[in-house]
Amino acid sequence: NDYNGTDDASDIYAAGITVVNWTITDDCSNVYSCIQTITVTDDEAPTFTCPVAGFTRNAVPGSCTYTANSGEFDNVFPNDNCTLSSLLCDISGATPAASGLTTLDNVVFSEGITTVTWTATDVEGNSNTCSFDVTVNGPVHNINSGLSYCTIQAAINDPLSLDGHILEVDPGTYDEQVIINKSLTIRASGITKPTIDFTGIVSGKPTLFDISADGVTIENIHFNVDLSKLRSA
Repeated sequence: NDYNGTDDASDIYAAGITVVNWTITDDCSNVYSCIQTITVTDDEAPTFTCPVAGFTRNAVPGSCTYTANSGEFDNVFPNDNCTLSSLLCDISGATPAASGLTTLDNVVFSEGITTVTWTATDVEGNSNTCSFDVTVNGPVHNINSGLSYCTIQAAINDPLSLDGHILEVDPGTYDEQVIINKSLTIRASGITKPTIDFTGIVSGKPTLFDISADGVTIENIHFNVDLSKLRSA
């Protein structure tokens, strides 16, 4: 045969079509030939190590977004019995939709749930998907309800935030005048103090915290008071 020059064409054939020409010559020099077509079909889709449990991240105060970095949402580890031709990603949900991405690094995820779908395609056209959710929580947390918010004021205003509830605030700078009309405890979520630095237009009393309810406690929070706008914290 013209494949390996022997009388045995046994081998491990790659996906696709291989043509083997056989030639037989007898003792009288009569020659006979035939053509053998070997077709190997790859029907096996790529596989993933898919993080189906998803990821949860805390948003940056002020922007209430999270920026992906260091390949943290790219590590889906695709594999194929042949060769991959593409690995592309689509996102949808809380974050503005995008498709055909090759990495999620530097993608800015909005507060809420974003669905990430990676699609791996091999050279034979077989494909498979890996989907997971990226949940971005706001930096202000109601410890009692389990809900998170982009701003302190949004946490206070939510009807599910009730008298006696505790609001914990992640480190960072919050540009807001806080109007408190419920008996709440507002405190830092950890050792590092968050900063309230209001630069907008004053609403109500000229104070950083406009408190009209009894039993309000504010703990471990740093105040920047602009005396041109506010009289006190």
